[in-house]
Amino acid sequence: MVSAFGEVKDKNVNECAIADKQSRTEAAITALSTRVEQLASNQPTVTTTISDTTHIVDVFDKKLHESTRVIQDQICQLAAVCSQIKMSSSMNGGTTLIDVQKHPIDRTRNVVITGIAEDRTDSAWRSKVADVLCAAAGHTVQICDAFRMGKFDAQRVRPILVKLQSAWDRRIVLSGAHNLSRDARFVRVFLSPDEPMSFAAAESTRAPEEKGS
Repeated sequence: MVSAFGEVKDKNVNECAIADKQSRTEAAITALSTRVEQLASNQPTVTTTISDTTHIVDVFDKKLHESTRVIQDQICQLAAVCSQIKMSSSMNGGTTLIDVQKHPIDRTRNVVITGIAEDRTDSAWRSKVADVLCAAAGHTVQICDAFRMGKFDAQRVRPILVKLQSAWDRRIVLSGAHNLSRDARFVRVFLSPDEPMSFAAAESTRAPEEKGS
């Protein structure tokens, strides 16, 4: 009888263990099912985000292409206008490099002054130019125009190109350039003729005995 009771007891224990395992399995299945449903519900959002990004990239690419095309069109128009101007200038006898070589710049009235300090006020250095010319020539010299050569640079003093009233005034001024060394105001100021760059470069390379001849 005891043996029969023991068998019944073991059977109940096994049934309880099976029921417990089945319960935990069902719980695990339910949790997994819930997780799958959550992932499924989130998928449309991810798909929508990717779709929106793709649309933005497409719009940006289209705008960039349109902008590039507009710039290219403007460049072509500018090139066409430049060609028309060049052609019009040639037909109307515009100045070309050949014309400049055939008709060089008139330098017969020009002198170059170096050593006059920079001054933002034009009237200040122009007044000094007049004083330099007067000191060299011994009398007041008429000036047609005067301007600094090159861009402003705080590290150096730019030369001044002066156009005089006549070639005779230029001759007198250059002949009296040595008078500047006798005036304390102009000891470091120098006068020279306005000459083409090629001629000035050739003069600078000449030997001293050649210059003196």
